[in-house]
This record gives sequence, C-alpha cells and structure tokens, in this order.
Amino acid sequence: MPVVFIILCAALFLLGSLTVYVGQYGLQKDLLETARQAAEEYAKTGTVQTDGFIHTSIMIFREGEKQELTYYEIPNHPQAHRAVARKLFLKHPSRTEWYTLHPYFRPLSLTAFARVNTRGPGGESTSIVLIRSIRYTGSILLQFLAVYGLAILFILGYMLQMRRMNRRVAEIYERYVANVSHELKSPIASIQVITETLSEGYVRDEAELARCYGIIDREARRLQHSVQDIIELSRIQDHRRDFTSRPVELRDLMEDALSGIVPQCEDLGISLETKLPDGPLTVRANPERVLQVLGILLDNAVKYTDAEGGSIHVAVKREKRSYAVCVSNSGPGIDPEDMPFIFERFYRGKNGGSISGSGLGLSIAWEIVQQMGEQLTAQSTPEEGTSFRFTLRRA
Repeated sequence: MPVVFIILCAALFLLGSLTVYVGQYGLQKDLLETARQAAEEYAKTGTVQTDGFIHTSIMIFREGEKQELTYYEIPNHPQAHRAVARKLFLKHPSRTEWYTLHPYFRPLSLTAFARVNTRGPGGESTSIVLIRSIRYTGSILLQFLAVYGLAILFILGYMLQMRRMNRRVAEIYERYVANVSHELKSPIASIQVITETLSEGYVRDEAELARCYGIIDREARRLQHSVQDIIELSRIQDHRRDFTSRPVELRDLMEDALSGIVPQCEDLGISLETKLPDGPLTVRANPERVLQVLGILLDNAVKYTDAEGGSIHVAVKREKRSYAVCVSNSGPGIDPEDMPFIFERFYRGKNGGSISGSGLGLSIAWEIVQQMGEQLTAQSTPEEGTSFRFTLRRA
C-alpha cells in the first residue's frame, strides 16, 4: 500500500509539473506569435488593433522615446510590468525577438514578456512588448497535494515504525523478565527442595549428605553467577563501566585470557591452538573490556566443544585498519534458525539447552564490543563448529 501511495503522489507531482511546462510552452508560443502579428501590423499602419487581445498589455518603444499604449492592465501590477518591460527593451537590443518569464508578480501564476523589434511606417526603430499572465492554480495544487501526501505517508510510516519499536521493546522486556525469573527460580527451587529434605532428617548417610551439600553449593554458585551477569549487563548498558581506550599490546591480553582455559582444556582433552602474527600487535582499546570479551568467547568455546578430541582455535589477523580476533571451536554448532538471536539475553538455542550458564555471556560481549565501536560477528556450521570474530582498531 505505501508503494502504491508513493507512486500516486509522484504521478500527481509529475502531472502538475507537466501541466506547468505545457502551459509555459503554449504561453511562449502564443505570446510571441501575437507579438509578431502586432509588429507586422504596426510596421504597415503605425497602429495596433487590440480587439483580439485577452489579458494582455502592450507597450511600444520607439527610437529612444517611449510611447505606452496600454490596452489591458493586469490588476495591481502595472508599475512592475512597466519596469520589467523597460529592462526587456534595453536587454539584448540586437535580437529581433526576446521572451522571458517572471513568476513573482502574482501567487500561483506566471507573467510572460515577449519583445519583437520592427520598424514603423516612417522607418523608425520600434520594439513591441507584450505582457500576459497565466494562472497555475490547478497545477500547483496537484504538486502541493503530492508533497503533502508524501509528508503524511512519512509521518504515518514513522508512527508505525515507532509503534513496532515500542511493541518490540515491550516483548523484549517481557521475555527478559520471564527469562530472569526462570534463571533465578531454577536454582532457588533446587536449593529449597534439598534444604527441606535435609531439615526433615530424611538423609542420614554421609555420602548422600555430601551429595546434597554439593548440589546446594553448585546451585548457589549458579545463582550468584546469574545475578552477577545481570548486574554486569546493566552496568555496561548504563555506561557505568570504564571504556577509556589507550594503546595496549594485544599479544599480552591474549596470553592472559588463554592462561585461564589451558587447565580446563587439558582436563577435558581439548586441543588448543593459537596463531598470532609476528611483531607487535598494538591496539587502541580498554584492556579490561577486551579481556572480558575474550574470557566470554573462550569460556563459551570450552563449553560447546566436545571433550576428548575437540579443538579450539584462536587467531589474530591483520586487516587494513584493525586486527580481527577469531575464536573457533569444533562441536555441535548453532542451528541456522538460532543464529539471528544468539546475542539476545538468556537466549539458548537447540544445541545449548543442557549447557550450564546464565545465558547472558554473549549479550555482555555484544554490548561491550558495540560500546567500543567495534564489530562482533558469528558463523556456524551445524555438526562442525562455530567461530566468533571481533575487531580492534590499530593504535
């Protein structure tokens, strides 16, 4: 519907413009022809018959002294017409014919001036100047309707877009609240069930008691981790984290981040490979935020890599004005249907339902990279693996 409306408005505008152009062409042709006839008549008889003149003024300039024969004056503008006619008489005197348009005498109209040079019966040099106005109310009204229609369409489109955005924000908020409630409810429910069981004295075996205490500890840590991630995401979005950039050596940051996952990879039988270019890798960024993003991506890679035989590849590539940091892992990959949503809060794809975590890691990484003015992208092939890539400006 909007496309049809735009086409209709464009057609109205073009129709109005075409009407103005055709009117100008007809006015020029008719007025010049009338001026030629008046010049021929004056050259033969020394007078001009005005019976056929409609809405037309005529001025005759003869050998430097002006004689005005005004047979019809367009209301309210005779002085302006005379001034333009005098300028026209003096402009380009060598040209036999001259024509010009002036749109400023009356609203929604054009005033045309046509001059034809001739000689009177006595051989004296004479200029015949004709003046005529034509109104373009209908044509300009079409153009106005077209522009007004486009303006209305723009306003309606903006209002619809804002409505969709508000609806989208409301949906995100509702889903966010639901996800937060779910993430907090699960560990709380587990802790509550175990504590009730323990308080009622149903568990007396030492090994079973140790297992229950372990569940409570694990669920409490999970709850603490979820709350910390929620608070961290809120601080980043509210610009309460330091993003001050300074020159920093990326190689050192990579080594710090990788040192944290080497023991995990060794315990799980995951091979860890790194590929860094030779020479300094100086970037302009906030080192704490870069370490945070690297930590999230590496932790994510460890979680989704198959133990005993899986692999993680970390590489840095030089680009024209930046460095690209790539973290890839083998594993189940991400389903194509889940790819557009992986950076949303608490989103878990089909392959991530059994993986522990708050579901906020990639959202936090996305927010950090965006606020640094960089880009974070992901590529994945199901049953093969996933690769995350983010950029850092060279110092």
